[in-house]
Amino acid sequence: MPNLEELEFYVNVNELMLNNVVGCDDLGSEYLPSIRRVKVHFWCDHTFEDDVEREGAALRQAIQIHPNRPALQIEYSGECFLKRCMPPTHIYSF
Repeated sequence: MPNLEELEFYVNVNELMLNNVVGCDDLGSEYLPSIRRVKVHFWCDHTFEDDVEREGAALRQAIQIHPNRPALQIEYSGECFLKRCMPPTHIYSF
């Protein structure tokens, strides 16, 4: 798609995490030399907030390294889970 200037797509972040095959860091931007604008809709239901943040950061990084520096717009829909429950790093005994 060498002449494509605008790209809009939807990402179900939960499905992306479950399949763990591809992420937003691999847009294939080498095939989009004329891209000027990218709009992404993240669907976040049943997804951890840190997964959404990581994919957003990967997408921003992929856009920043493109020679055209296309404009990026990210829209978020649905509700994220707050944070992953992390095991305590210190166990206190009394």
